[in-house]
Amino acid sequence: MKRYIIQASVLGFAMLLLAGCWSRRELNELAIAVAMGIDKVENEYQITVQVVEPSQVASGKGGGDGRSPVTTYQANGKTEIEAIRKMTMISPRRIYTSHLRMLVIGEEVAKAGIKNTLDFLSRGQEFRTDFNVVVTKGTRASQILKILTPTEKIPANKMFSSLNQSEIIWGPTSATTLIELLSDIVKQGKQPVLTGIQVIGNAQQGESQDNISSPSPPTQIGYRGYAVFRNNKLVGWLNEKESNGYNFVVNNIKSSIVNTPCPQEGHLAFEIIHSSTELNSFLRNKKPSIKIEIRTEGNISEVNCSNLNITKTEVLEELENNLEQEIKKDIEHVINISQKKMKSDIFGFGEVIHRSHLSYWEQVRDDWEKIFANLPVDINVDLKIRRIGTVSNPL
Repeated sequence: MKRYIIQASVLGFAMLLLAGCWSRRELNELAIAVAMGIDKVENEYQITVQVVEPSQVASGKGGGDGRSPVTTYQANGKTEIEAIRKMTMISPRRIYTSHLRMLVIGEEVAKAGIKNTLDFLSRGQEFRTDFNVVVTKGTRASQILKILTPTEKIPANKMFSSLNQSEIIWGPTSATTLIELLSDIVKQGKQPVLTGIQVIGNAQQGESQDNISSPSPPTQIGYRGYAVFRNNKLVGWLNEKESNGYNFVVNNIKSSIVNTPCPQEGHLAFEIIHSSTELNSFLRNKKPSIKIEIRTEGNISEVNCSNLNITKTEVLEELENNLEQEIKKDIEHVINISQKKMKSDIFGFGEVIHRSHLSYWEQVRDDWEKIFANLPVDINVDLKIRRIGTVSNPL
């Protein structure tokens, strides 16, 4: 009987511990941040957060009272967490970051190094790791977060959706989450890249309601190329074609368009519907090399050529060869500037050698930057045209 009394007492005590909501946070006490920007102002960090205005985005609300669907708060601090805590002096609610969708890193912060930012984000208990990370190009992160966007009431949702959609149907961009960025940072023989974002138009105009009331917004937010990092610091940018070539190498092409000149004049557009890349490393006489095997297939989506009969087998074979050369040329170019100009192994060639030739890698890991600069890379592209469209010959 005594044993049952003790068990009942322990069970009752446990239920008392589990029953309460001592750590609860009411929604009306929180400011839900959907985007965060990090800039450097002199020797301090400047944090900007984009907070949702619930009354403006609730179902059935049209925003007819002229109020913005989001509010931005900003504060400076010697550390990033200090800046966020300082926001309580201007925000009526505590900033809550568990629903963050976009992190925008200012170009100046990226040039100085992002290791402190990554340490702050990975330590914070409220931060999840599934939000997208981008770097500003030619502007500040605070300016990006203040631009109002049409279609999507919440600008952070616009940035998130646009980036994910462009990754699926257009080659030169990718949606990199925090966990993926952290993985690239700690990998041996791999340097990270992040998609760039910029303001298109006048930044001040983009902050007003006029920007979303016009059928042609004077100011927009757009993605442009890749920011290349070396040892956690921004060292340069890839343009659109270079970014496309990079994504071919790292097997990140889901769909894209490749153009090739016609035999006489005009261009032919090839839509990629599937692409896969395989990287292999070889070691001969203690000299490494990389082989890239790319297999791509797709459809002819537009023909601006005269006197080109694409129903003929020999014509299709010639087009396949031309398209293979176009892709190969883009890849050779981006590898060359990464080796000679950026001096950054963004493709993970070192990681491939690390996996395949561990003992060799242990010998050269500290000198990999020099070895990478002269690393021989063999590229083979196998492209197949599957369909030519519903029209056989050009109109």
